[in-house]
Amino acid sequence: MAIVDGLMNLDKIDCKIKDAETELSKGPGDIARAEAAVKSPETRIAAFKEKNTIVAKKIHSIEVDVKAVEEDMEKTKGHQRQAKSNKEYQIFKDKIEQDKAKIDKMEEEILVLMDGQEKDAKETAAAKKELDEAQKTVSRVKKEWSERTKELEAELTTLKTQRKEAVAKVDLEDLGIYERARRQARGKSALSPVRGANCGGCDVRLPAQQLNLVFIGKTLVQCDSCARILYVDEDSDTRKREDEEK
Repeated sequence: MAIVDGLMNLDKIDCKIKDAETELSKGPGDIARAEAAVKSPETRIAAFKEKNTIVAKKIHSIEVDVKAVEEDMEKTKGHQRQAKSNKEYQIFKDKIEQDKAKIDKMEEEILVLMDGQEKDAKETAAAKKELDEAQKTVSRVKKEWSERTKELEAELTTLKTQRKEAVAKVDLEDLGIYERARRQARGKSALSPVRGANCGGCDVRLPAQQLNLVFIGKTLVQCDSCARILYVDEDSDTRKREDEEK
């Protein structure tokens, strides 16, 4: 068995641990994005509610003004009926026409405001539907991540136990080399197969002396470029060619 075999098992475990931890770290982000989608319809619904309150007060205010003008117009009509001359009658008539114009204008304003309310009501209904869907998504995402978190944490517990067992089988000096290589690989595999005469990790061509040491398998050999620990895949064409040359 080549000296690198124990490290290959450890590396596989570490890669699985890294994958599980990476997936686990995505949970809060997924939940946060789902919760963020709730804020948009909530904000719109609140804005529509506030706007509707203001518009309703404005409509009421205009309706009060309409009633006041109508009452004033009725008084004017009473004065008109008691007019003592055509001139006086015409003055009251003009005043009544002016009041009617005021009422028409205010009633038109009310209609415009009510049309806006109707449009806002439709948009509010759409926002409420969007909010309902967003809230359901939040509940679903939280439930899924709650279940997945338990699975991943259980998997990590098992993997970390396996790692302790794998570490116990590795020479301390070799373990130090491996740990440094893994840090330099930034979470990726610290080992790399030989591909032809190149490092499978960074594709840099390897010196013949390095290749020979890798094939012998009695010492750890690192790529001068990426620092990964090199090994020969037993099923690779590289190993087959080496066996044929022997």
